[in-house]
Amino acid sequence: MKTSGCIVNVSSDAGLKSFENFEADAYTASKGAMVLLTKAWAIEYAKYKIRVNCVCPGIVETDMTQPYLENEIDRSMAVAEHPIGRIGMPEDVAKAILYLVSEDSSWITGAILPVDGGVITK
Repeated sequence: MKTSGCIVNVSSDAGLKSFENFEADAYTASKGAMVLLTKAWAIEYAKYKIRVNCVCPGIVETDMTQPYLENEIDRSMAVAEHPIGRIGMPEDVAKAILYLVSEDSSWITGAILPVDGGVITK
């Protein structure tokens, strides 16, 4: 049995906050479940020295979000939702995950890290 390591789950800011007109109840429910699963695993696997954390991205420029960002009006509305003033890039999420799997975060487990340009603070 492995006795050390780390797991980083990927949820969504939709698992942390309700969004008006999102119309994705199952998506939101599954992402909220991932947040609580992370906390449960963090407790359960701590005795094996396995850390479990979760990142919750906002809108990130990916193939999945491309249809919602095709025209300038929709893109501008998406950017306006992010207090930091831009849509996320895959590298933003990757760097957060890299931190959580690094030794720099060796005393962090059960953390839920929004990587969303400030969306859930609104």
